[in-house]
Amino acid sequence: MFCSWYSTTQSLYNRTPNYLLLVYADTRVQMFSGVRALETLILSHNPIAFISPSTFEELRSLRELSIVKAKLAHLRPGALDGLVELRSLTLNDNTLEQLPDRLFAGLRSLRKV
Repeated sequence: MFCSWYSTTQSLYNRTPNYLLLVYADTRVQMFSGVRALETLILSHNPIAFISPSTFEELRSLRELSIVKAKLAHLRPGALDGLVELRSLTLNDNTLEQLPDRLFAGLRSLRKV
């Protein structure tokens, strides 16, 4: 599934390089390689239990990340590392109980949570 999703995503990304909506995705780290100019990522309504460190590391241009109603229970330390341009983070309607210390430490551009 990962390969077919990746090739489809690359095709879509080539036409709309700053916006990506994932309806269902394998959440391995390498899924975001090659989409460095991405500015908006919507992972809402996907079954994502946790986000591992460095998952978004290559998305240095990402400005908006939305993970709504995804059953997200854990953001591991370092999960948001690399998101230096992130301005908006939406995590509504998940099962998060606590956030790791210093989760937002490197997010100097973050304005809305």
